Formats: sequence, C-alpha cells, structure tokens
Amino acid sequence: MVRNNYDGVREATSSDVEACAGVHVRSWQHAYRGLLPDEYLDNLTAADRVGAWEQWLAEPKVRGCVLVVEVDGAIAGFGSFVAHDELGPDWALLPTLYLEPAVIGRGHGRALMHAGLDRLRAFGYADVELWTHPDNARARAFYEAGGWVGDGTTRTEVVWGVELAVVRYTRSLREGGRPPSTGGAPR
Repeated sequence: MVRNNYDGVREATSSDVEACAGVHVRSWQHAYRGLLPDEYLDNLTAADRVGAWEQWLAEPKVRGCVLVVEVDGAIAGFGSFVAHDELGPDWALLPTLYLEPAVIGRGHGRALMHAGLDRLRAFGYADVELWTHPDNARARAFYEAGGWVGDGTTRTEVVWGVELAVVRYTRSLREGGRPPSTGGAPR
C-alpha cells in the first residue's frame, strides 16, 4: 500500500538546490565528525555542492525520486531513492538520506524513509540496498530499527574527494519483508 501523505515530505524541485546543498554539508559535518578529519569537514561549503545538486535534480529519475522533508517551511532533510545500476531491475538503491542536525530524532528521517520505500514499491522494486560508514552508530541503529539488515559486506568509496569505508545494508520491499539475497552478485 502506498501512502502519499507523509507530513512535510514532497518531491525535490530545482528551487530546492541551495537548501539541499546546505543540509547536505551540515549533515556531513555532524554525522562524520570524529570519523573524517575535522579540517576536511570544516572546509565543506554549500556553495561547493550547488553545481552537483543542480545536475542531480535536473537528471530525470527513471523509477526513482529525490524527496525532501520540510519543517516549519524550511527543508530539513532529503533522501534519494533510485534504480540500482548493478544488481538488476528488481533492486533499488538508497544513496543518500540526510537531515539537519537539529531535527534528528524527531521522526523526519522515518517519514522520508517510509515515503521513499513506498515510492520504490510503487515503482515495482522488490529489494533495496544502501551503504553507510561502519562507525556511524546513529545511522546504523536507525536503519536496523527500520528493518534493514547488514550483511557484513564492506568496500571503500570515494565521495566528495575523500575515501570512505562503507558497510552494506539491504531491505526487502516484498510482503513479509525477508532480507534479500544478491544471489552471489559481484560487489
């Protein structure tokens, strides 16, 4: 069942570029403090991210979407829910889900997640994957509370010019919600 009325959650538009860039930087500075060098985090700016956000929101999302959540009329978080490039047509990917630090723990992340997963079901996906930093305890607890299962797979990604260790989580979108298997798909 697709629920379309998550309080404050809507599709991102091109007018959200600057706000999303700001949330993206502030959330990284908060979430990765102690996990990445302070100098690196302190030098991140929203202005440096605007171009990437303009491109990202201009790209058509085939069987996917970027959602934002508004709190008191301002964008307080975003999540992207897209087709998976590697695991096949039944798989989606959640590459980003970030909130303003001041609104963490108030249910806005859950609202974004539920709205995004409902959209993915409506697009016909059966399973979804995400990757998160192995030492980001808050994120891992959030995902696990939402039914995501870590399978122990790890890799290194380069994001914003920095290498990040990440660990894989998956979640079934099927009725009954059993953890999916990639069937030995290469990673």
